[in-house]
Amino acid sequence: MLRRYLVALAMGATTAPQLLAETAGSDAATAAAEIQARFDAWIESYERGDENALAAVFLEDGIYAANTGEVLKGRPEIRAGVAAWMAQRPEGMTLDLSREPLRFRVSGDVAHDLARFTIRAVTPGCLVDAGHALSVWRRQPDGSWLIETLLVNQDREPPADACSRQPPGNSRD
Repeated sequence: MLRRYLVALAMGATTAPQLLAETAGSDAATAAAEIQARFDAWIESYERGDENALAAVFLEDGIYAANTGEVLKGRPEIRAGVAAWMAQRPEGMTLDLSREPLRFRVSGDVAHDLARFTIRAVTPGCLVDAGHALSVWRRQPDGSWLIETLLVNQDREPPADACSRQPPGNSRD
C-alpha cells in the first residue's frame, strides 16, 4: 500500500522543462511552466498531508492507473485512495524524490510527460521505489493544466539498494 502511494507521489515530480526543445513555441514554454508549478504544489501538498490538494491536480473524471492493477477513477476515488495511502505512510518519513525526464510534449490542449522516477528514504538512504510514469495533462478553459490520466509502471525487480523492510504495518506491495 505504501509503495502505491509513494509512486503516486513521485508523479508530483515528473515534468521536463529542459525538454522543451522537443516542443516548439512559447505555448509549450507556458504549458511547461504551469505544469511545473502544479508539480511543485503537489509536493508541498504531500508534505502537508493534504489529500484534497493532491487529488485536485486531477481532472474531476481523471484516472490514476498502476501496474499493480489498481485503477482509481474520478477525483473523489483518487482523493480516497490518496487518503488511504497517506495513512500507511510511516510517521516522520522524509523522502527524496528524483526524476530523469525522458520526454515532454505539448499538442494543443494536451501535454504528455514521461519520466523515470526514484524515491529514496532520506534516513537510512535506501531506495523505496523506482519506475516510469506517463502523465497526460489537459488544458482547462482558464488556462490551467490538470492530469487527465496518470499511468505508473514500477520496476519489477527491487533495486540493489532497496530498503530492506518497511516499518511494521506497512508493505511495498
